[in-house]
Amino acid sequence: MKEIELSKICYLINKGKTVMRNNAGNIYMVGFTNIENGNINIKETSKCKLTNEYMDLKMYDIENLDIILPPITRKNLVIKQLDKLDEASSYNMIYSSRAVYLRVNSCEYVPEFLYHLLSTEKYKRKLLEDVYTSGSYIGTYQISIERLKNFKIPKVSIDKQRRILQKEKEINSAIQDLKKNLSSLYECF
Repeated sequence: MKEIELSKICYLINKGKTVMRNNAGNIYMVGFTNIENGNINIKETSKCKLTNEYMDLKMYDIENLDIILPPITRKNLVIKQLDKLDEASSYNMIYSSRAVYLRVNSCEYVPEFLYHLLSTEKYKRKLLEDVYTSGSYIGTYQISIERLKNFKIPKVSIDKQRRILQKEKEINSAIQDLKKNLSSLYECF
């Protein structure tokens, strides 16, 4: 199967901005741990002040369907995607240095497909082996942005990606129905 580098299908592969927490500021600095279930947990997100707010908001802006990786991890790599972001609330947020983000060119690759692909055990293992290097603490791994840009994934047509996502959705729906049926078996006791 042909492969393609992430840098060929992503507009951005970047680490967030290094900023200092300042609750008097008006910009939220979003790290990897602030993202839960496809959205930003604003209550747990610190604020900061930016010296060049206009440029920083442009360079480190947050968008729906961004794929987020931790800059430092252990062997249990977790990958996240923003898919429930309210665009009106994201105008005053930037990624902090505690997040590495990919912004996929949807003409080249379906963002949701890339997220699901990278979230498989096979690709999480490959990311740990090919993109992360041993960190300064025992048992930790630190990401290399250059290696991430060169990371190769299968080159799959957009139509095939959409068909696979649709099939996954159908399977997940069937699983949910089976879980409801199984649960109802025990409700009479």
